[in-house]
Amino acid sequence: MKRCFRHIGKNLVKWWIFLQQRLDSKRAEIDSILIVHDDLRINCGIIDFPNQSREVVRGFLRTVDGNNAAANINTKEVLELKKNLELYGGEWIFYNDRLYNLVDEYSKIKIDLDEANMDFNKEITYANIVSAPFPADKRLTLCVG
Repeated sequence: MKRCFRHIGKNLVKWWIFLQQRLDSKRAEIDSILIVHDDLRINCGIIDFPNQSREVVRGFLRTVDGNNAAANINTKEVLELKKNLELYGGEWIFYNDRLYNLVDEYSKIKIDLDEANMDFNKEITYANIVSAPFPADKRLTLCVG
């Protein structure tokens, strides 16, 4: 019986190591994507592509709301951000979507790892004992009537 639990324990340890390696791999991928994402934010000024592209179009076309607001548009900044959005917007979308997918995968692996930790650390306080079969004391007779 102990041999059986020992075998299950070895498989559980292998499973735990496998999950930990996958989790570390996903964490490394997330970190590398964050580096590129940060570079796009800092150097290109792309923080939120969908909203920024909408505002750049409004600034470029001078269709902003407010009294005399079109005269207060910083055209130089609008044109620079427009150029950056055109050049790097697709890259930002790719890395942003990949980042969200990786975070989702990471959280699923983390849940599996937490379950493996619970299984590994639980204490079994019972034992199932299977005894040899034996005949009943009295035979039951069925009367069909």
